[in-house]
Amino acid sequence: MKKILFAFTILLISFFAIELIYQNSTDACQRSGPIVLSYTCKISDYIIRAQAVKYAKEPHNPNIITNGIPDSKVEFKTLEVLKGDNISSSFSLKGYLNDMDDFNDKPVPYNFVRPNGRSGFCYANTYKKGAEYLLFNKNTSEGFTVNIDPLAPVNEQLHSSKDPWVYYIKGLLKGIEESSNLKKK
Repeated sequence: MKKILFAFTILLISFFAIELIYQNSTDACQRSGPIVLSYTCKISDYIIRAQAVKYAKEPHNPNIITNGIPDSKVEFKTLEVLKGDNISSSFSLKGYLNDMDDFNDKPVPYNFVRPNGRSGFCYANTYKKGAEYLLFNKNTSEGFTVNIDPLAPVNEQLHSSKDPWVYYIKGLLKGIEESSNLKKK
């Protein structure tokens, strides 16, 4: 009886150990609630329509692309500032350049990150060279980041400068400003 109890205990401990390992390896990205675009706009220091130009810093090994935080940086040309002041004509974000489109497959207003950001890290980190993006940037000690709201559409590729996503965010920003002005009165 003791041998059976001992074997069962070992089996139970093994099961829980495997479950813990599996759980930790698959929970790379989680949200605690729904994506609220007004919140994403509020926590952004800058919202910028920009074009991916070139590498500001090449990847250490161009044959390895992680779905985590890249060691490379992509330089962007500022095309339009929707939110924020004193932005330079160019800036960089951690990321990779490629030659593939990665448009969001959801309808506007987007409620989820574009496909490249759905692979476990919470954020898309590839940018098509020459393509335009709407970037929700936060200032950090290391420069800008778009890693501010997990699984949110913080760096969406645009079809053009007249993309409906740009107009939606402009309208949302105007509504946030008007609401804020009403609260002050």
